[in-house]
Amino acid sequence: MTGTTRPLIFACEGHPLLGVLHAGDRKTGVLMVNGGVQTRVGPHRSFVDLARGWAADGHPVLRFDRRGIGDSGGRDPGFLGSMPDIEAAVAALLCGGGVDRYIGFGLCDGATALTLACAGDPRCAGLILLNPWIIEANDDPARLTAAQHYQRRLRDPRTLRRLLRGEVRIGRAMRSLGRLALDKVRRRRAARPLAGQLAEALVRFSGPRLILLSEHDTTAAVFEAALHTPEWAPLLQSGNVTLQRLAGADHTCSAPPAREALIETCRRWVMTGAGPDAAA
Repeated sequence: MTGTTRPLIFACEGHPLLGVLHAGDRKTGVLMVNGGVQTRVGPHRSFVDLARGWAADGHPVLRFDRRGIGDSGGRDPGFLGSMPDIEAAVAALLCGGGVDRYIGFGLCDGATALTLACAGDPRCAGLILLNPWIIEANDDPARLTAAQHYQRRLRDPRTLRRLLRGEVRIGRAMRSLGRLALDKVRRRRAARPLAGQLAEALVRFSGPRLILLSEHDTTAAVFEAALHTPEWAPLLQSGNVTLQRLAGADHTCSAPPAREALIETCRRWVMTGAGPDAAA
């Protein structure tokens, strides 16, 4: 029966994961992936509210705890180690929810993990990413945002003309860029940066993508600054990508007006973008 819920226990690498399945009669479900160490309830119970909205429209929804979080067993692998958890949840949704395709919704590093795990899955019909995380463990978000700002300004012909006229103080900007460049050289010894991995996965995914960025959030600001770099140009040119800013919202849309706007935006997008059965 549409709108009813039941617990769903499924395995990931030998450990039990607990989820809650919201029933629906459509053939496109929704998989929800949380960020940080949040449980399946979501910050401010937002995952519950989102799931109820989608289920009321007939879409089965699964929200779950990854290993070591909430009521699930095992040890928390962190978001970059959670791909097996997400893949197990996909299988549980397809089987338990009676669907043959799904839309993924992720928050913060959950949005990033979801994309990396599902971008190549032909059963994934769409991605909704709320404030996706691209900050490396040793990055300073404030410095990243500032340096990307200076880089954009230095590529602007108007800024270059002001420089030639002596109207712009270039010293501080160059020092910031210099420090960032040195930091980047040091980090290049590590694996490919997370931002590059996410950009490549989003380009590889051919379905509709909705990227939601909160107005008052550092994570969103860093992501939006990165969109102006050449690495992200293929995504912006690929089409079928919607970038929307959430006015007045913080990272988790904690204020009731922001949360209501988030729910309405996501609910409407799934109804119009979920594919052949979206408006059935």
